[in-house]
Amino acid sequence: MDKIANIFSHIQNTQKRGKTFVRISSSKMAERILSCLFIEGYIKGFSLISELKKPVYVVYLGNSGYELSGTSFKQTGIQKIFRISKPGKRVYTNIKNLQKVKRGLGTLLVSTSQGILSDRDARFLKKGGEILCQIF
Repeated sequence: MDKIANIFSHIQNTQKRGKTFVRISSSKMAERILSCLFIEGYIKGFSLISELKKPVYVVYLGNSGYELSGTSFKQTGIQKIFRISKPGKRVYTNIKNLQKVKRGLGTLLVSTSQGILSDRDARFLKKGGEILCQIF
């Protein structure tokens, strides 16, 4: 099964149930995706537990919704995750065709030669690549 889809489905299903954390099997891809989600503010944090038979990441989720930050609203948690590039159909883009999600309120995760980056970081570094998912 698709490892990236497993990560996203675990996070979405756990957040819908109102739980505060979820365990995800450890891999370098999972670490890179979770670090992007943490930097963009969609999760509160994650840590590696390697004392078990198979190491796992414990992901701490935030409540989905909006909170007032100064004079504007800031999105907390993950509302929706759409998988764009799938194992049967890969979707690639260059930097010129990289679109904003929900007028900049959402995020695209892009797999580039520099690793997995958010669309903002990919635009800053001028790197295109495979579009993994759309998050808002």
